[in-house]
Amino acid sequence: MKLVFLGAVAVLGLVTAPVGADLLWDNGPLITTPGGGFGGADVSELQTLLGGNILGYGHQVLAGNRIADDFVVGAGGWHIDTVIFYAYQTGGGKPSTITSVNLNIWDGRPGDGGELLVGTGTMANTDWSGIYRATDANPQGNTRFIMAQVITVNIDLAPGTYWFDWQTDGSAASGPWAPPVTFDGMGGSGNARQFIPASGWGDAFDDTAGWHDDFPFLVNGTVIPGPAGLMLFAVCGLVATRRRRR
Repeated sequence: MKLVFLGAVAVLGLVTAPVGADLLWDNGPLITTPGGGFGGADVSELQTLLGGNILGYGHQVLAGNRIADDFVVGAGGWHIDTVIFYAYQTGGGKPSTITSVNLNIWDGRPGDGGELLVGTGTMANTDWSGIYRATDANPQGNTRFIMAQVITVNIDLAPGTYWFDWQTDGSAASGPWAPPVTFDGMGGSGNARQFIPASGWGDAFDDTAGWHDDFPFLVNGTVIPGPAGLMLFAVCGLVATRRRRR
């Protein structure tokens, strides 16, 4: 079961929830030491002292790589306005070198078979999150600026478990790389996935440390209240059934 850490990831004003939207889901922390990075910025430290080895997972458009992680829509259903993802390009610097993100939304885990594509999204904005990705051995490292990407979704979803599956493009030479959910003094604990064309979908797994990672993201929107949410659930279920029978 995945924990929800509301407000665990801070971002600049440019990349926050739109006016009238609420933070519906926070997929986990990214900052390990607020103000502990280069120049007093926040830092996300790979936990090398615990055996961590992966600073970021490849999800590059040019390589055909993708990553995926799940979230749970609560009672009544949600209208999702935007999602915020995070990525860096080593040595890329500022302003943001991220040029695009493409997103798929599934009603099941990508790669299992039988999952239904229920939505898509594209990047609307990108800016520095105010966070560096570094290691606990060198928390002042300043070559990995974690950029936040605002993805426009604008979709209604009935209650249930869904999966985001996305890839990112950038103008710098390295990556883009997706930093995983990171805890200070703790290893990873998640169920995220990574797609590599040569091998297909597999676990986002730090094989050196022996733990399974998640990816940080924020879901912004509004809860669909009362009878409208129940009607959405019924309609979505009918559409999904019809599509699966084709």
